[in-house]
Amino acid sequence: MAGSYTYPNEGDDADRHDVLRNKFEIRSGAELRVAEYALTDLRQIELSEGRGPRGSFDADHLKAIHHHIFQDVYEWAGQTRNQRPVIDGERVEPIGSMSKAGQAFLPGSRIEMGLNAALDPIRNIEALKGSSIETFSANAGEVLGELNYVHPFREGNGRTQEAFIQALGAHVGHEVDFSVITKTRMIEASVETFNDPKAPAMRHLIEDAVDPGRREALRIAIGDLAAQDVKPDEFIVRTARSGEIVVGTILAEDSPFPTIITEVGLVVVPKKDIPPTIEADGTVTVPVTSSFEVPVIATTAIAVTASFMPAITQWPQTVEQTVSQVVATHPSVTMFLQDATLHAGHAWKEPESVVAKVQEAIASNPSQAAAILANVEASPQSFGAMAGGKTLFGNPDPERQLALERVPLFTASMRNTIEAAERVEPAIRQTEIAWRDEMATPLPTLSPAAIGVVQDLAQASAMKRTDKEPAHELAVSAMGQEAFSEVKEWRQAVNARMSVPDAVDRIPGLSDEKRAGIVATVATVDTAVREASMTTQRSIIREATIEINTSRGIDIGPGA
Repeated sequence: MAGSYTYPNEGDDADRHDVLRNKFEIRSGAELRVAEYALTDLRQIELSEGRGPRGSFDADHLKAIHHHIFQDVYEWAGQTRNQRPVIDGERVEPIGSMSKAGQAFLPGSRIEMGLNAALDPIRNIEALKGSSIETFSANAGEVLGELNYVHPFREGNGRTQEAFIQALGAHVGHEVDFSVITKTRMIEASVETFNDPKAPAMRHLIEDAVDPGRREALRIAIGDLAAQDVKPDEFIVRTARSGEIVVGTILAEDSPFPTIITEVGLVVVPKKDIPPTIEADGTVTVPVTSSFEVPVIATTAIAVTASFMPAITQWPQTVEQTVSQVVATHPSVTMFLQDATLHAGHAWKEPESVVAKVQEAIASNPSQAAAILANVEASPQSFGAMAGGKTLFGNPDPERQLALERVPLFTASMRNTIEAAERVEPAIRQTEIAWRDEMATPLPTLSPAAIGVVQDLAQASAMKRTDKEPAHELAVSAMGQEAFSEVKEWRQAVNARMSVPDAVDRIPGLSDEKRAGIVATVATVDTAVREASMTTQRSIIREATIEINTSRGIDIGPGA
């Protein structure tokens, strides 16, 4: 009797169906997933640090990488699905057909031929050394797309392919960081490339993972999403291409790389390309002409003093004045006002003047808004000259008749505008008052020890990928937990002061240089905290790996 990749299904429990046979004999899919990712994460870190198998970036090299990643979990690690591995003492037959989410992969009998064809664009490795980002991305993107179609392994194809491309990049002088590529984007790029091998999706994906400016833009955008409790992996998040026109609504407008929510995903654009005006419905049209440049962060300028973000108790505008301005520009308010202006254009000869006159009348006596709008309907000509005229018999001509029919539509839109303003005003006022209360409290200064933590971690972040992880480990181990906690608490305090749109621009009495310094310093601290947290998480993974293997009597060595 032939063996099987999976254990026999147990009852009606879906968690115990189709569970891959593993070295731990775990028969729960959920438990296996936890153990597998803990172990494979450790092996992937080893690969990223250059401590993996060497090779010629051929099929054998790909198999060696798969073996390195999964050697602690599966007996068949490194063997493709057209082979006959021995699992739990039994020979397993090859897997001929395989599909996922309706996407059929290459038949098992053609895997060797498929691998040979998929790796053909990188046959001449030396020619890729010193290549441009565009050239490398085109070749690596084609390889990644084809490997996904071949899908040579029973499990772990995605992780193996990414590690393979990262190793390829390191070999020819390009750092490839897939941490800025969301899961949904990778899936969509794979599907698009499957349907059309000439599609640019995978090439653009690699460019985003390689180009330093695009990579940092995505890292910031993903951080902005996470800060708003949005799960980035659930969305396609990409950078815009030069010449592209991006249409949508802005998310994280204050970010150095704003994100545009479009109908087909989230697109990150250079801040300098954002137009000064936004449509009444909140839509923005961004013609992309600028490049993505890595923000310049001077770690020597992190001497955070009490004047870094000063306490503010005197404001150039009252709360009511500010609330009135913010309400007037709220998308739901401007949308209805735009409708009102459109209807007024069909009713009066000078519609802008009429809208302004009605708004002024309502603003001076808000409690009489209903009566004012009723008066507009009863006597529209008293608010301005109406479109059209009268016939010889004194009756409205067709244009005047149309104008009169538009008046009720105008007043209805004005009522909607007022109601929208009334709905959003309480929350805007509450936010403004809370923000001013927060700004009235002096921001704590960072101690010399805390500033040293930020500088050490920021310097580590600027290193090459192979040096970055050891540098962060050294910095994290050397820093005091108290100092790091101080940095995180300080960042939370800054967050509270940047909780409203254009917060830094609204602080009175600051020069442009000072405002830029605040943004740069906050970006530096963000990088430091993020990278330190990632390093700490990796340490936790290592400890979990050791614990898992110790409990099961397995000695995990340095790997092949």
